[in-house]
Amino acid sequence: MAEGDRERELEEARRELDRRGAALRGRHTGDEVGDYRRAYDRLLEAERALSDARAEEHAVPCEGFPAWDAGAPLPHLVSDGGRATLLYLGRDEDRVVVVRFHRVASVRMGAPNDEVLDGHPLHGKGLRAYAAHTVARSSWTEELRRINAVHRAYDPARWTRYHHYLLTFHDETFECVAEGFTAAITRASLAEACREALDALLT
Repeated sequence: MAEGDRERELEEARRELDRRGAALRGRHTGDEVGDYRRAYDRLLEAERALSDARAEEHAVPCEGFPAWDAGAPLPHLVSDGGRATLLYLGRDEDRVVVVRFHRVASVRMGAPNDEVLDGHPLHGKGLRAYAAHTVARSSWTEELRRINAVHRAYDPARWTRYHHYLLTFHDETFECVAEGFTAAITRASLAEACREALDALLT
């Protein structure tokens, strides 16, 4: 599909979302909430499709991360630079999710929170609140690749294996460039799981 067609598709998706949003404010006679969610999903898909057509970086849904509590997931990061473990409360608050990232190039966690997520550079390019993504055509990964290219042992093939992961939590955003990850769920408390993650790095 041509870029112009993608632009028209995105504009139509925006109008549809506006219509569904207006219907939410009125008297409900059917599945207005479901209609709004489907319209929002359509908008995000249109954003991604246009960004892809323009060869721009954009956020793509990423499977494999167990769902978290939207209100207070309490994410914690344990890292020594080359390794990183992310821990957070699952949707069932008596469960802790432990995500270990493999062959980490860089990791960061902090702003923005959900109240200012609209200011994130990937807003309008498929980014969703309270969701896990990979970033296609990641500018951060490319920046890291250029920095590392000066090393005498630089291997360009290695950088094709990296993924930019981005998770949008309530109070912070987590991002990591790594070759992959594994996720598990434990019944341990968050404090216990954090201590175990730290012990694993120190031993």
